[in-house]
Amino acid sequence: GEVRVVSCGDDGTVRVWAIEGGEALQVLRGHASWVVGVATFVAHDDPRVVSCGDDRTICNWDSRAGGDALVVPKGHLGAVYGVATVVANEDTRAVSCGHDGTVRVWDAIDGGDAQVVLRGHSGRVRDVTTFVVN
Repeated sequence: GEVRVVSCGDDGTVRVWAIEGGEALQVLRGHASWVVGVATFVAHDDPRVVSCGDDRTICNWDSRAGGDALVVPKGHLGAVYGVATVVANEDTRAVSCGHDGTVRVWDAIDGGDAQVVLRGHSGRVRDVTTFVVN
């Protein structure tokens, strides 16, 4: 398949790029402020992009269709600094972290309220990643 690059920026956009030719294939708009993190996953053969921002939101985009964000879960009480995704046992989850000192686990397909809220950091949580243990 063709490799895509996804970037985010202070202009409030997420961009999906073709490496060959350097063309922006999609410009995704939906955040009200800076976009500070992106992650990707594939759901039902549709490549998705998850983004997080200074506006306290997480957006879930169909990277081929563009348009409005499919799911915009709310829950963080401050800027969202990091987002990651993980697929395990047919569950697709997004994990976010932020200024409010929490790590939140979401259903990456349907969104909604956080399924799990992890607390324990004494300050801001700057980044998050995931891995699967067999």
